[in-house]
Amino acid sequence: MTYQSEKGLWAKLLPLLGGILIVVGIGVSWITGNLGAPYQIQIAVLLTLIPGVLFLWIPFSTYYEVTDAAVIAHSGPFWRKIPRDAIIEIKPRLGVWYPSWGFALSLDVLLIHYRKKNGKPARLPIAVSPADKDGFLQELRNLAAVPIA
Repeated sequence: MTYQSEKGLWAKLLPLLGGILIVVGIGVSWITGNLGAPYQIQIAVLLTLIPGVLFLWIPFSTYYEVTDAAVIAHSGPFWRKIPRDAIIEIKPRLGVWYPSWGFALSLDVLLIHYRKKNGKPARLPIAVSPADKDGFLQELRNLAAVPIA
């Protein structure tokens, strides 16, 4: 099943920032291109367009899939697949900051601790923020013996 990400205020403002970066980048590129500006300025413009596209892409494409075999976190061009049998535990994040792989768009986060392919625990958990946390956790409880704190 697919669960959309809960979006905090900062994630709701991210597309606005992305749009501004893209418009500024295109405008500066057009102006500098007409003035015969050096290529360094155009490279700098490109460096504003890339984050702009990511800031537009990520808030609209962050979601989590729970399948029989794995939990898959998607966020823009990034994704992470955690096999069900590799999950050690799932617990809520305590505090505002916790080192993790961030696939969450809100501060109300669940941390998925898991084992790597070599059997050792991963140093950083995966952070997810499904809008339907109860449904997400219930599906994981039903399909596997996952300790949920």
